[in-house]
Amino acid sequence: MKIKYVLIAIVAVIAVLVIFELALTQQKKTEQVLPPVKYEKPVITAQIRQVSIKNFAFVPSDMKVKKGDIVIWTNEDSAPHQIVGADFKSDIIKEGFTFSSTFNKVGKFDYSCFIHPSMKGTITVE
Repeated sequence: MKIKYVLIAIVAVIAVLVIFELALTQQKKTEQVLPPVKYEKPVITAQIRQVSIKNFAFVPSDMKVKKGDIVIWTNEDSAPHQIVGADFKSDIIKEGFTFSSTFNKVGKFDYSCFIHPSMKGTITVE
């Protein structure tokens, strides 16, 4: 009789182990394996171009850039300036400070200093 209970206990343990293993196998089957993701570095083609503001003039006053290029104006005068164009406008730029604009459209962009209207420049975007 004792052997009968031992055999029942062994069968019960085996049954529990089999059920547990089936559950784990089923869970593994439902897990989705995704392919590795390929990351590519972005290609940056924009260039940074510099315009100095000195002696109440933009240097250079005419500049050709490519679409997507960034132009940075740096005020090297002791007087403040404010750059104004049809598609961009700076705050007042104090000595040593900068203003930048990204040119994403092809065309000719004239600009001037709002405070000193005789100061003029042109950015041509190709």
